Amino acid sequence: DLVDTAGTLCRAAEALKGLALYVPRAALPAPLGGGRTDRDGALAGQLQGDIRDLSLLPTFFSGIEHTQGRLSSSLNIAGSWDQPRLTGELRLENGSAAIPSLGLNPDAIDVIVSGDEQGRLHVDAQLHSRDGNLRLGGDIRYSRSEGWDIQVRLNGERAEIVNTPEYHILASPDMQLRVKGRRIDVDGELFIPEANLRPRDVSGAVSPSDDVVIVNAEGAVPPETRWRVYTNLRVRVGNFVKFSGFGLKGLLNGDFTLKDEPQKPTVARGELSIVNGEYRAYGQKLSVERGRLLFFGGPVDNPGLDIRAVRKIQEVTAGILVRGTLKAPQVQLFSEPAMAETDALSYLLIGQPINKASSSEGQQLYGAALSLGLAGSGLLANQIGQRFGIDEVLVESGGSFGTGALVIRHYLSPKLYISYGVGLMERFNIFLMRYQISRIWALEAESGTQSGADLVYTLEKK
Repeated sequence: DLVDTAGTLCRAAEALKGLALYVPRAALPAPLGGGRTDRDGALAGQLQGDIRDLSLLPTFFSGIEHTQGRLSSSLNIAGSWDQPRLTGELRLENGSAAIPSLGLNPDAIDVIVSGDEQGRLHVDAQLHSRDGNLRLGGDIRYSRSEGWDIQVRLNGERAEIVNTPEYHILASPDMQLRVKGRRIDVDGELFIPEANLRPRDVSGAVSPSDDVVIVNAEGAVPPETRWRVYTNLRVRVGNFVKFSGFGLKGLLNGDFTLKDEPQKPTVARGELSIVNGEYRAYGQKLSVERGRLLFFGGPVDNPGLDIRAVRKIQEVTAGILVRGTLKAPQVQLFSEPAMAETDALSYLLIGQPINKASSSEGQQLYGAALSLGLAGSGLLANQIGQRFGIDEVLVESGGSFGTGALVIRHYLSPKLYISYGVGLMERFNIFLMRYQISRIWALEAESGTQSGADLVYTLEKK
């Protein structure tokens, strides 16, 4: 470690040899200047230099690699320690870098920072990101008594902002950022002309309970030191935004407005539509005739749903309607011409009426009736079960059935029945046999996530 540190210091010294900082001793604070400070704590100094090797920057700034460019400085330092003032110019030319976490390699980075006599810093920056560009311009001012005073604007055209296996996004922003003290205001518009979204399937992940409160290692942050962020940002989605995930494929289109306030969830208002969509479920491909995510000013992660997906078999159209919200969807079967729900589900999944379904196809229909979240799914599943000679089809949870399982029960005799359970949220299978020895004694044997046998004694209290 000591050798690595020494090598880093040597490289830093080599890189910074063209940069010189001069501060008169009298302008230093008492601990550094031996008590010889001006009464108003005045600053005076110069930062002059020309650095042509920026390869050392990743040592001091995590998240970037392969930095290149030329940094030159001609700055005069004045003002006071409480309110410093920089005049002159700091310039970065022909810069480039790599940002591995986002898959980006911006180049042609040019930054000019200039100061005036009023203590303002004027920033003018631009870069290329793939075939697009971003521009940032505005003013920055700082004083110890009032904190930061920043007003900048970010705009660009088709700039690549993410390029990972899951997301590739081009954006054309026109946004304003204002910072006053500890308050941050972000507004404007973000246009996404093109994107390819392929999110990973996290359906097996367990979400934290609603009553979980996460506290950072340092504990609660005092209110006066918190950054207060206010956002009013319109997001427009262009005609070439592709989505592929969770069995759904299609193009997204529409726009919505995001709003943020301190201590409140992010809310949205607007609409996103699915164009030329298809949904794969239970080995079948359904065409999405209508697909909308509706934002009515509620939390952005729980939009309203208006979805119609169908499968056409000759003269029959069977499909599902999804309403409600993302966290509480309501699914309903329909068919044209109208028919019983059991037949509508059968046409949807196996392409024929239920009276032509095999036993294995019948089991597929059981699972679909419940796992799709259909209204009245228990009754529908029992109707299907009765058609295939199954006494009970229901959902149970707890114990061996974990977070939930589709359970099929059938009596082989008045005293002997068997049940078979398939996990709905987790992958497991459970086989159980129960024999009623007498009115109060029964023998149970189970094979699945755990195996064993139990002798059960039942005491009825009158």
